[in-house]
Amino acid sequence: MPKPFLLVIGCLLTAWGLASCGQAPAGNETTAEQAATEVPPPSPGYGHFTEAGDSLLLPPFEIAVALSPKAEAKLAADRETVIVSASFSGARSQENLDNFDIMEALEAQGLDVELRQERVAKFAGLKIAKTLYDSLGEKDLMVLVNVYSGRRSSENNLLSCGIVQDRLAKLQGQRHTITGKLIYGDE
Repeated sequence: MPKPFLLVIGCLLTAWGLASCGQAPAGNETTAEQAATEVPPPSPGYGHFTEAGDSLLLPPFEIAVALSPKAEAKLAADRETVIVSASFSGARSQENLDNFDIMEALEAQGLDVELRQERVAKFAGLKIAKTLYDSLGEKDLMVLVNVYSGRRSSENNLLSCGIVQDRLAKLQGQRHTITGKLIYGDE
């Protein structure tokens, strides 16, 4: 598969994701139990994915960000935002290796959700093409989520945060928490 095709796939995933990613208004956050009930039923033959025309709908999940009091105070004083960045990847099957010109794992375009005052990022309504899914050897995508400051008040990241990294099947329909603090001055 030529590199421009992979770039188009990544751009389409980003467009679908950005159109569907949002944050709950402050004080109106979905509980983990409610998020779990919003998982659409999987389609036969596609694991935990749901068919949506020529695409597959990824199961939703949420990331809550729990920052130290000092970090929250610094972000508020500087009118700084928090970025929750999710990346999805999967390895190609052996029979599809010749169809790719990149020999490493196939990576879908990552998604960034910017949080202002709220601290929950929702990843829902994301789609991948069935042809892309069919080319994967391991059908359960790997997800990596990072958190960092929005760099509106400074060119440097202000936060030191953990990560979430697991298979999509383990993240689906649940809220996962990433904790963080200031890089400097927050023991």
